[in-house]
Amino acid sequence: MKKEITFYFILILIFSFRINAKEYQINKLINKDTILYHFNEKESIYGIWISGYVELISDSSLIRIILQTDIGEEYLIFESHHMINLTDTFNFYSQGEETKYLSRTTPLYLKVEIVDANLTIFNFNTKDEPNINLDYLKIKHKNSIDSIKINNIKNNIHKSRMLWFAGKTIWFYNG
Repeated sequence: MKKEITFYFILILIFSFRINAKEYQINKLINKDTILYHFNEKESIYGIWISGYVELISDSSLIRIILQTDIGEEYLIFESHHMINLTDTFNFYSQGEETKYLSRTTPLYLKVEIVDANLTIFNFNTKDEPNINLDYLKIKHKNSIDSIKINNIKNNIHKSRMLWFAGKTIWFYNG
């Protein structure tokens, strides 16, 4: 009985927790540099993440999705190229590399930089409430993404029989 009550309590917590986010449906294929979306000038956000599909065509393929703010700052939302991905075609969901957790930001537009690749944007979401423990969330998220990228680079180096090492160096920690 106690386990059932605990289980139901956890379910209630999960379903009552809600993130105030807006979802924007895009469903657009992109294969060249473009401005993807213009925001309302008075809209402030506290996070943005994106979902879609990637097709890298060659070893020089590159995709970057960047958030441009009203004060000229740029934040990387998503990045893909041959060395940081294990496959050339894949879906990605809720990616927000530098944008998942933001302090109050006024976005202008989303910029896509693309070289020899195809990108389909399914949708993106914006969060409209402040993040609690912002600095902690940013650090944890960034470390997680860096770890995944470094591991993927190491795997690709090994597969390609290259003679170099990927990882965080002393300059990373002192920079």
